[in-house]
Amino acid sequence: MDTILPYLKNLSEYTLWGNTLENYLWALLIFLGVIFFSRVVAKTLLKKIDALARKTQTTLDERVTNTLNRFSAFIYWLIALRVATLSLQLEEILDKLLSGLLLVAIAVFAVKVVQILIDFGLKKKDPEKGQGIPPGVKLVLNLVVWVVAGIFVLDNLGFEVKTLVTSLGIGGIAVALASQNIFSDLFSSFTIYLDKPFNIGDFIVLGNDAGVVLKIGLKTTRIRLLRGEELVISNQELTSSRVQNFKKMQERRITFQVGVEYGTPSEKMRKIPDKVRKIMEDMGDKVRFDRCHFATFGDFSLIFDIVYYVHSPDYVEYMNAQQAINFEIKSHLESEGVNIAFPTQTVFVKST
Repeated sequence: MDTILPYLKNLSEYTLWGNTLENYLWALLIFLGVIFFSRVVAKTLLKKIDALARKTQTTLDERVTNTLNRFSAFIYWLIALRVATLSLQLEEILDKLLSGLLLVAIAVFAVKVVQILIDFGLKKKDPEKGQGIPPGVKLVLNLVVWVVAGIFVLDNLGFEVKTLVTSLGIGGIAVALASQNIFSDLFSSFTIYLDKPFNIGDFIVLGNDAGVVLKIGLKTTRIRLLRGEELVISNQELTSSRVQNFKKMQERRITFQVGVEYGTPSEKMRKIPDKVRKIMEDMGDKVRFDRCHFATFGDFSLIFDIVYYVHSPDYVEYMNAQQAINFEIKSHLESEGVNIAFPTQTVFVKST
């Protein structure tokens, strides 16, 4: 022990880069102590958080816990290093470098957590678990988060953030003026996501075009038309147009007419509404009869108005039902000797 004490006393006499060896020894002890304390606290907290996460139904807390596990070791090493070097006299650039590394690590960790919350919020809002989320929505939100984190780091490092923000504002105005159409499509993409007039896979009618939505992008939306080709339309044009969404239709209301010849006896005509009702009731749950009336005297026929509902938005099922009804009505009229009317013209020839 007596042989060690002289060396310990001499530690304060030797200097390296402006600090004595004693200062470096204390800094090392502080570094190890902070790491030990941080690991104990972090391990205890992570165990409790992980236990709580396993009891919940959502994956949000588990994802946050995984992020904590990945970043906690790196962050508390940086914290220990920064705390230990507070007792040392360091060059200004090295001091700023250590502070900057710690700030960047904390900022990156915060950004990752916020991104998890954004992703969870978007998927919770969207019934298809994110299927209908335009890529532009997540891209812009993530970009905003990173910009805010960058401004926070620069401000804490002593940079003139106000000047930078002012410069970005002036440049942003110039870019916005030059890119009005792009930004219009971008905001329209947000509108489509938030308002949800349609989702991917919906069958929509837009003017004279009809098809299935394939992709909702940052600037355009792609639709597979019935003819087979792909229609690419800007989001701005899409949100400013009238769109019919048949995917949201619960049932389809059908109206059609049947005309019989003027020479048809009234007794046979009175049977037609009841027969049409029976035809549709025999089809079960596929359709629901609404009404059948002798509506009007046409130019060449006696016209019946028929209205019914198909309990499906599917177009093929509607056509199958309509075809079955048409066959049954035709068979009934044939069995009753009633002719379906068609345009005819009678010519009277006057003899001289």
